[in-house]
Formats: sequence, structure tokens, C-alpha cells
Amino acid sequence: MPRKRKDRDSRTPLSLWLDEIIASRGVTVKSLASVAELAPSVIQAYRTGSWPAAESMPGILKLANHFSFSLAHVLTGKPDAREVLITSGSALLPAGSGMFSGLARITIHDLVPGL
Repeated sequence: MPRKRKDRDSRTPLSLWLDEIIASRGVTVKSLASVAELAPSVIQAYRTGSWPAAESMPGILKLANHFSFSLAHVLTGKPDAREVLITSGSALLPAGSGMFSGLARITIHDLVPGL
């Protein structure tokens, strides 16, 4: 059950994300509700600015996962910045090849879904 919003004109990051998904993916509120296993009226309430209650959070997580977004991105509107350590296959590189054979630290600032 969504929580009532305080300001009728406020848009939440969740409402903006839902509108973006509907516009870019051509999905309906009914199909989003089906994925989230929530009532269409709940999804519509989120689109108008209501915040999800704790019991609805698993449904929001299902939506985020279904469209390859993190829950943090859906709720805050900001993509995650993640650091990943990648070890090279240095045994596969011939010595003196000029190829990097150490550790690399890569920070991902933005993820593009669907690529």
C-alpha cells in the first residue's frame, strides 16, 4: 500500500523512473503491476508521487531487476557508482608484450540498460 504524499505537485525519483520506463519501453501500468505483483492502482499511485510502503518494496525490487536497474537508482534517481577490481590473465600474456598485466581499478559511473 503506498504512503500518501505530502505535496500534490511533487514528483519522486520513483515516479519519474516509472514514467521513463513506460515511455521508453512501451509498457503499461498493468504490465508493470504484473511484474511487480502489485495492484495497478498502487503503480499508478507511485507514478503520481506516493512513496512505497515497506511491504511494497519487494515489488519495486522486482521492477528494478526486470528492467536491469538497481533499487537505489529507482528510488534515488541516481545511478550507482561501483568499483570493480579486475585481475588480468597475466599468464596468458607473453613477457615484454607491452600489454598491461597487473590490477586495474575501474569505476562505473553510469549503466546503460539494454546494451
